[in-house]
Amino acid sequence: MNVIQQQAVALLENVARWAEVTRRAKSRYQAELAPDFSLMDWLKNDELALSRYLCFLLSPNESHGQSILFLRGFTNLIEKMGHNSPIVDKDCLYKARVDYEVIIENGRKIDLLLTTSDGFIAIENKPWAEDQENQLRDYAQWLNKMERPWKLIYLCNHEPGEWTLPHDTPDSLKQHILTISWYDVIEWLGDCLLYVRAGTVRIFVESLIKYINQSINGEFIVDNNDELSEIIQKDSNTIESAFLIYNQIESARKKLYEKLISDLNKKLIPYDLKINVTDVD
Repeated sequence: MNVIQQQAVALLENVARWAEVTRRAKSRYQAELAPDFSLMDWLKNDELALSRYLCFLLSPNESHGQSILFLRGFTNLIEKMGHNSPIVDKDCLYKARVDYEVIIENGRKIDLLLTTSDGFIAIENKPWAEDQENQLRDYAQWLNKMERPWKLIYLCNHEPGEWTLPHDTPDSLKQHILTISWYDVIEWLGDCLLYVRAGTVRIFVESLIKYINQSINGEFIVDNNDELSEIIQKDSNTIESAFLIYNQIESARKKLYEKLISDLNKKLIPYDLKINVTDVD
């Protein structure tokens, strides 16, 4: 083991000790602050539940009592991203109807549909589930028959692929489709949260934000990043060691993943099943 590797080991040991101290400190204020508690963990938190929560917030006459706050914020988000919202009139916002799991003529279900006399906003909610063949194109074709302005929101952290929106989809349909990421959703909810007056609704929205960040956006929230950063930046040796560790993370991740698949296959032997992975990435 050379000097740089020894320094890297020393840095890992320092970080491990820091993590243990952090864990102990966290356990002390667990009773007062409950940092690990999430309301969403105790409610339904699948894709359908997320659609229901968004439907609840976007509906101006729901029991949250915040009127058009969330709906207006969402239409502003559409405008902010360079698209025209089909719903702009304030009176239409107040009268908007929001439904989820709306069945259309070919049997498909639109996750969320906002309906007003001005037009429609349809939302395809994709936090985790795979796209279905021609799904977005079918929704766009159905909306285009309604003879009112419309916008189809693809709520996902990546752009729609060829499977759900074929390349030969007419531009006249594509121009009405907008991808909004779950990071954008967090920004929208956070902006609205500044104006929420009901404490119970604030708790709900804050829990939803935390859940989306952790379960969809995959963000590991650490409240004391500054302390860890100071350990890494202590001197040139720890900085160099941190980069050495960083460069090995991908290799370590692949080895851990391969071990996971191997362990799972051992457990699956009695069931005559086997997991085959051709591309670790």
